[in-house]
Amino acid sequence: MHYDALLVVSFGGPESNEQVIPFLENVLRGRNVPRERMLAVAEHYYHFGGKSPINEQNRELIAALQMELDQRGPRLPIYWGNRNWHPLLPDTLEQMKQHGIRRALAFMTSAFSSYSGCRQYRET
Repeated sequence: MHYDALLVVSFGGPESNEQVIPFLENVLRGRNVPRERMLAVAEHYYHFGGKSPINEQNRELIAALQMELDQRGPRLPIYWGNRNWHPLLPDTLEQMKQHGIRRALAFMTSAFSSYSGCRQYRET
């Protein structure tokens, strides 16, 4: 089977204190979670300067994948889209469409089957 690109799909996370609340509001959108609980979770992010490690881990993964593809093939562009924070998956999919990508192989960073780790990605 021939693919035009590799798509890394992940959860996403904030990268600064200013992004924490908008990120959590996005994650919790449509869910009946008390604001006090969201603010308590935000404190965990603030403890680390508002930065989740997931985006940097994805950047490192993408760099390693790109090096491997460049050395061994197939030569494919790698795209990255997150369900909950930038780069957002719908934006990445639109970019891929604009680039003429028609068949992409997706790599999901969630390692287990669950609502949050699987089905929510399909609902995005």
